[in-house]
Amino acid sequence: MSAAVIPFQLSVSGRGPANYVVRAFAAGRGAEAPLMPPDPRDAPDVLSLALGRALFPGPVRQLLIDVARGADEAGARVQIQLYAAPDLAGLPWEWASLGQSSPWRPAVREDYTLVRSGSLRPAIEPLPVAGPLRLLIACAAGVETAIGPLGHALAEAVRAGLLVVDLLRDTDPLSLREALAEEPCHALHLIAADAWGQGEGARLRLGRGLDVAGLAGILADYPNLRLVTFAADREADPAALGTMAAGLHEALGMTTVALGGLEPDQVARFSGPLYQAIALGDPADLAITDGRLALEASGAPWGAPRLWLVPGTERLFTPLPLDAQPPPRREGIPETEHLPVGTPLRPQREPAPPGRAARALATARAFVVNTTTVGKPAQRARSQPRGPLLQPRLIALAAALLVLALLVSRVLPSDAATEGQRDAAIAALPTLQPVTAATEALSGPASVPEPRGFQSYLVVAGDSLASIAERSGSDPGALAALNRLAPGATLRPGRPLVVPVYHDGEPLPAAPIVTRGNPERPLVALTFDIEIDDTTLYALLDTLDAREVKGTFFVTGSWAQRYPEAAKAIVSRGHEIANHSLTHPAFSTIGADGALNELAETERIVRELTGASTRPYFRFPYGDSTPQMVETIGRAGYVAYHWSADDVAIADWIARAAADPAQAYGGILLMHGRASSVAALAGYIDQLLALGLQPTTLSAVLE
Repeated sequence: MSAAVIPFQLSVSGRGPANYVVRAFAAGRGAEAPLMPPDPRDAPDVLSLALGRALFPGPVRQLLIDVARGADEAGARVQIQLYAAPDLAGLPWEWASLGQSSPWRPAVREDYTLVRSGSLRPAIEPLPVAGPLRLLIACAAGVETAIGPLGHALAEAVRAGLLVVDLLRDTDPLSLREALAEEPCHALHLIAADAWGQGEGARLRLGRGLDVAGLAGILADYPNLRLVTFAADREADPAALGTMAAGLHEALGMTTVALGGLEPDQVARFSGPLYQAIALGDPADLAITDGRLALEASGAPWGAPRLWLVPGTERLFTPLPLDAQPPPRREGIPETEHLPVGTPLRPQREPAPPGRAARALATARAFVVNTTTVGKPAQRARSQPRGPLLQPRLIALAAALLVLALLVSRVLPSDAATEGQRDAAIAALPTLQPVTAATEALSGPASVPEPRGFQSYLVVAGDSLASIAERSGSDPGALAALNRLAPGATLRPGRPLVVPVYHDGEPLPAAPIVTRGNPERPLVALTFDIEIDDTTLYALLDTLDAREVKGTFFVTGSWAQRYPEAAKAIVSRGHEIANHSLTHPAFSTIGADGALNELAETERIVRELTGASTRPYFRFPYGDSTPQMVETIGRAGYVAYHWSADDVAIADWIARAAADPAQAYGGILLMHGRASSVAALAGYIDQLLALGLQPTTLSAVLE
């Protein structure tokens, strides 16, 4: 089994050069620093170092070193997942390097792979494939000179029986659609005559201009198509090619590669190792690294290729022995006869109507089998799957698993894994559907009428439920029920509220992120972020029950879907359940629509499973937020709650509280569903009680 993947999420975002920031999230920790984007017009060596300094400033670099050290001890590898805001996505971050005498370049390392991400989709299990992988090369008119070098580069994989390659010449949208209908493929290599434009205006020239929506409409019907590579004439705009690759990834969740700014022989040199590794079942990020290393070895632009993938979907295919899936009997071919080269090992589909695609489609034998081999893999040519990349540690398996559990909040397998590991890491989640939170019926501590929308608000002196309701167009009873208050309750100044809106009223100033409850009462909230498994959840519940203490559990919708009985147990055992998103993304990177989907889907899942509402409590994954996101979640019916101290800081926080317990009043403690939290929880509760501090729920601490 290959090394597990530890995600190191990097987010670069902001508004204007003075407000850009780089944020890193990994292993339950975070770091951030201001970001000054480099000038892309700088000389390559200067730009490479500037990108490295921008992407890995001191705090981020130190966090990466710490995570990498833990990964090495656990026999894992780090995957740097880059989430770039649209105005920063065009920068060539893959060129980032640190140091001059022996530069560190994550884009050409196997233990620190660099990928781009952004698609709000669940990970997809690898597709089992018996026999060779089928690759379609679709080449536009006028760029046929790219075909020859690519054919040479793929010859070795074809001879080895790893690939069947078809060629579609003079490609336009119609012929591409016909070719895919006639013979679906696993990977598609597009060679466009040109690429231009940005954002929704980006286009490829395949006979005519083709935008992301048009291409997605052609490819959406082929679930076995897992990889699309974008190449084009040397004069095409690399940024437009990247925009097309990123757009298709966002639209369909496909793994995509952009090869802007490369000559045809450089594209071929990269593609040979890429497709051979993919056909062998290697993870896509390691296959990309092979291709980049081949470019680096020849002095070519190794930082030009860009990869977009959904985290957890590194491995696209699982190669199977030929006898694992017997080939179907085909018309005119006796059962004892070997299938010819180019014959798919799956039932034959009804062909598309005769057209130019059928006449232009060339078989793999005519295209590559008799050509000279170039573009060998940069590091290996092997028949065995890739082995562990790091030095093995002489420790027991149980110890290694414990290190992983303590190190990361989510570990994603990158190669063959046991069924249990796969189930734990790749959940079968539904496709997100846009849902307007304001139209949902509420189900919580009390039944309230369906509002037309929500506001968040921070109580000021003199406020009452009735006065707030009158100003905002709300209802006092619904306002109390939604915020888990008794009817007619006296409101504490500084208390956050979510206000359901039923008719016209004045807008209220939005509540900020909350890090402390009532500072006048000796109560401390025990809150838990739950997204990994159910074993630690039950252990946390047992510890709380044994000490007759209640807590508040922020759950992801994907976790609740995987472990419905555990979600029900939170509510049935008297604890509060709250919203921690659906897929645990960095909210600064997903936009308002993405955020609303994350909130609404989790609310729907939890409410259907438990009968309880997650409103009005939400916690940003990784603590990653923006002022705009705080307003967005307020309009969805939530207030954001951070913490006074998290897992690694709780012991010191309690020590300071021992010197002055009043300073700890209203504290909000954050723990995660990990073995370390289970081990520490009972001790934390006992220490709090000894200081006269009552551990309880978030609702109680806010009163």
